[in-house]
Amino acid sequence: MIDHSDQVLVSLAELCTSDEYSDVTFVVQNERISAHRAILAVRCEYFRALLYGGLEESKQTEITLDVSSTAFKHLLRYIYTGSLELKDMEVDDILTLLGLVHQYGITAFVKAISDYLYGVLTVENVCTIADEARLLDLKDLMDKCYEFIDENTRSIMKLESFCNLSYEMVSSVLDRDSLNIEEIDLFQAIHKWCTSNSEIGEKKKVIYDKIRYAAIPRKNLILTVRPTGVVNSDQLLDIICTQDDTPKEQEVHPYRAISLPGKDVAANAKVEWTKNGYVCFDLGKRCFINYIHLNLNDPTNSYYSYSKTESLSVSSDGKTWSTVSTRTYNYSYFTSHPSVSFLEQQVRYIRFESSFYDDSSNISLSAILKQE
Repeated sequence: MIDHSDQVLVSLAELCTSDEYSDVTFVVQNERISAHRAILAVRCEYFRALLYGGLEESKQTEITLDVSSTAFKHLLRYIYTGSLELKDMEVDDILTLLGLVHQYGITAFVKAISDYLYGVLTVENVCTIADEARLLDLKDLMDKCYEFIDENTRSIMKLESFCNLSYEMVSSVLDRDSLNIEEIDLFQAIHKWCTSNSEIGEKKKVIYDKIRYAAIPRKNLILTVRPTGVVNSDQLLDIICTQDDTPKEQEVHPYRAISLPGKDVAANAKVEWTKNGYVCFDLGKRCFINYIHLNLNDPTNSYYSYSKTESLSVSSDGKTWSTVSTRTYNYSYFTSHPSVSFLEQQVRYIRFESSFYDDSSNISLSAILKQE
């Protein structure tokens, strides 16, 4: 087999934006860019319609386009050679190119740029990329951005550039249940954004109403939220009454939590033995889970002459606990039954109470959101 395809690509690359054999000129931002109709038409349906589809432009040798000249030249480079180096480009330039490629309907190029952007997401650029993905309705790219935002919410909202985000972007972020941030910190970031974007007028109320005030501790409601005037005294009283009137056993505040199906979210949990003799695991953030597996060695106290109660409980805030499993025997039930499944819950803290183990015991656990 003879394969000189690399030479063909070199020759085509030399033709890109060259006057040699050119039969059409594009005027883009006052810059004249030479091109070749046949190559453009073969490689891109948009240009096929523009140059050979019977439109007025098909009769012209000079065509004016209202697009970025830099992005247009990058597009031509890809059309002529099938490749383009993105790593040396600024993210803003890549997004401009993405918009142009999407406009021209070059699906494979759109996917390639999106795949590249997945790997360069940072706290500084993710919201800008997500905003562009939202405008272009690129669902896969949007989902990747939102997953990154969920994991890094606190860091993102501390940035000064957060105040530059569009109303639509901020609104869409606030609709998410899985942001990794305490609601009071979210309120403060949003209050700063609203103060910096006073021109949105009545839309501020829409933004503030997306805050889940019932998930904010009372002290923060009084000392931080109230002085801003965002909620009046009657509204504040209603929020506190809602918190107080909900029976403890049914208490469900609208906390936000991360959903990571199949991932052990307790891998880096902080472990602490309390004075009351139970061990508590802090996951570091609220996560949706429905399964816990205890990793237990032989119990320190393996047998009692009378029954002892063991229990496994979970909590969103470390104050209100929900028991997911409890047993009363004169031996450790969980040693032989370490796995517990329960209804999906928002959890940050996991507590294991057992008289059969103490702070000399080596106990760890896995916490997972299992899906059928």
